[in-house]
Amino acid sequence: MLNVNSSVLRAAVIGLGRQSVEDHLPAIRNSSDVKLVGVVDIDENKLNAFLEENKNVKGYKNVDALLKENELDFAIVAVPHNLHYAITKKLLEHGVSVLKEKPFATSLLEAKSLKAIADHNKVKIGITMQRRFNPIYSTFFQLISI
Repeated sequence: MLNVNSSVLRAAVIGLGRQSVEDHLPAIRNSSDVKLVGVVDIDENKLNAFLEENKNVKGYKNVDALLKENELDFAIVAVPHNLHYAITKKLLEHGVSVLKEKPFATSLLEAKSLKAIADHNKVKIGITMQRRFNPIYSTFFQLISI
C-alpha cells in the first residue's frame, strides 16, 4: 500500500532493459518524490554494471530477495511479457503498487486475476506506454497535419 504519510515513495525497478534504462530510471532520478531502493535483473552483467554506477541502490537477482529486504511503495515492472504476470502478482500480494509495461496481461483470465489481487490488497496497478514522446511518433503527427 502506498505510504501516503511519507513525502518520498520507495520504489524498485524490475528489469534493466532499454525501457528501464532510458525512461523509467531517469524519471525516478529526476523526481524529488521517489527514492529508488532496489533493482532486479536476472542478467548478472546488466545488474553489476548498473550497481557499479549506482552505489546507493541495492541489486537483486529475483523479486523474492527484493521483497525480503525492502518495504516498497511501488515497483515498475519492465520484463518480457511472459514474465509480467508472476512478478506483478507477487508484488501485488505483498501490498506493493505496480506500474507495468504494456500489455496489462497476456490473457483476460490473467487481467481479471491481477485486478482482483490489487483490489483485495488495496494497491494500485497501472500500465505505461512510453512511445508517445518518441520522436518518430511526434514527427508522425506533425506530418499528418501538413
